[in-house]
Amino acid sequence: MSGKDGKGTIGHLVLVIHFPFSHSLKEKRFHLSGLKKKIQDRFHVSLAETGEQDLWQKAVLEVVFISGDYVQVEKTMSSVSGFVASHPEIQILDELIEYL
Repeated sequence: MSGKDGKGTIGHLVLVIHFPFSHSLKEKRFHLSGLKKKIQDRFHVSLAETGEQDLWQKAVLEVVFISGDYVQVEKTMSSVSGFVASHPEIQILDELIEYL
């Protein structure tokens, strides 16, 4: 599927992540801000922490990517998820990917 009909594809990824070695909100925010910067720099996506902001070991991270090429959106969402999973200090508790 591609954007030949003039419509793009939106990829929306929701990750519930756990920082098992974090001992404070300050420490979680430090690690999360570094992770967010790396994701943005590498994949050129939009993202935000949207939940669990007051917990010191858990976060909900939402990632959005838009392209006229469905395959590129699918590949980017999968790559972001794999990149987060590759960090041994982070555990993915739940993941949802949807395409609009």
